[in-house]
Amino acid sequence: MIKARNIKKIAAILIAITLAAGFLACSSKEDDSGKKENPPSVAEPEKNVPGMLLDCDSTRGISVESYNDDSGITNAEGEYKEGTGAFQSAGKNAVWWQVLLENVVDISAYAEGGIHLWLYISETAKLNSDVTAELGSGGKGGVYEYQWTVKREKLTDGWNELVLKFANARKSADGGADLSNVNFLRIYNSTNDGITVRLDDVRAVEVEHATG
Repeated sequence: MIKARNIKKIAAILIAITLAAGFLACSSKEDDSGKKENPPSVAEPEKNVPGMLLDCDSTRGISVESYNDDSGITNAEGEYKEGTGAFQSAGKNAVWWQVLLENVVDISAYAEGGIHLWLYISETAKLNSDVTAELGSGGKGGVYEYQWTVKREKLTDGWNELVLKFANARKSADGGADLSNVNFLRIYNSTNDGITVRLDDVRAVEVEHATG
């Protein structure tokens, strides 16, 4: 038989164990409540868009020239279509943008497609002719390039979303652009009066229908 004195000892031990367990549980809750939770993860902006030639958010890795003195990047709300900015040129001179990429871009996977771009024109009535776009692999105009003409009557004041199909392009005498080594883009027109034009989101795409 268990003596009364032993029973008291056992009871005391059980009480101590119970109290200790309760203390540990409370400490655990306090520690949890005091912890700083990690903020929810935020996805990084997509930096490598398939087929991208110019995001027009910056001039990093490219050289951009315009015949108009008033040219650069606009980041104003409503003045770009994708990302954080767009190329802008204001004036009446012919070449709106002439772009040379420091590193060639391989868009040969889109050979059956074309080039997508957003083009803003403030006043299409002031255009003297159709808009011309050139894409090349020779680092300058007139060699190893594809060329498209976009009819004035197909353009509207404001933003125009254009897809220029490679199959519809005129090729330079040397056979046209090598789509695995693209490094040049030029877009131009002529006007008698000054207008504002913007360019955004120039990339190769797979297409079924085209505007040029």
